[in-house]
Amino acid sequence: MENIREIENDILKIRVKPVGAELCSVRSRTDGTEYMWQADPAVWGRHSPLLFPVIGRSRRGRCRIDGKEYKMPLHGFVMDALFDTVTKIPGVLSFQIRDNEYTREVYPYKFTLTVEYSLNGNCVTVGYRVRNENRGDMYFSIGGHPAFACPLEDKLELKDYYLQFNKNETAERRYIENGGIAGKEPFLDNENTIRLTDRLFDRDALIFKGLASDSVTLKSDKGAKSVTVDFPGFTHLGIWSKDKGSRYVCIEPWFGVDDAVGFEGDITEKEGILALSPGETFNCEYTITCN
Repeated sequence: MENIREIENDILKIRVKPVGAELCSVRSRTDGTEYMWQADPAVWGRHSPLLFPVIGRSRRGRCRIDGKEYKMPLHGFVMDALFDTVTKIPGVLSFQIRDNEYTREVYPYKFTLTVEYSLNGNCVTVGYRVRNENRGDMYFSIGGHPAFACPLEDKLELKDYYLQFNKNETAERRYIENGGIAGKEPFLDNENTIRLTDRLFDRDALIFKGLASDSVTLKSDKGAKSVTVDFPGFTHLGIWSKDKGSRYVCIEPWFGVDDAVGFEGDITEKEGILALSPGETFNCEYTITCN
């Protein structure tokens, strides 16, 4: 990979690709543990794509804005776009992209999107900043899609791991069928743990809305290594792995979600859509803690 940007402290070293401003490595400097999935193209060739200006699938691959339909890829278009490196100061990496001729063909708004990675001890904070450069309101979703190595240690398997929320949850999961959110079903009943199994993602991602928790940890009772994702303020959370035998799990903080099956509305009607007034900036962040 070319032009990888790196920062490190005494505990962690991270690497970020300017294409997509994608975090591609979080490695321990003490024992060499790699916490991020290393994007095997035969399984799933991403590490941690940035999702903007939509989350998930748009109905028929198109998004309606002010009465006009625009072709919209899965999870938006910035994951394959080249970002400019804005700053490189100790402990911080910043990347930025602005609207251009290509982006306005699929998303007519003028915007500035900044992604910032910062290191503090064993924590990586991922910050998103969206500025509306239009004379009118701008509508968008944004979210992360970090994929963590699972297992994190030799001699363990994915089935040895579980996800533990910081609060007990009684929650439904949305499920995907026929290219969109098809419904919801009971999933958590006053509990805080999801065991990972080979069949957990048979119906695609687990998608939750409005959880009481703002933190979840990937861990195993058989090992010492774990990863915690803190996602304060995010409205939705996705949990996903591609298929049986995959050696990663994604923990995805989102503002927004896939279109429902049959959705034909404008972007202003999408679930979880954010509205930003002219000249205003939206900020959010999540943190990855590596133990």
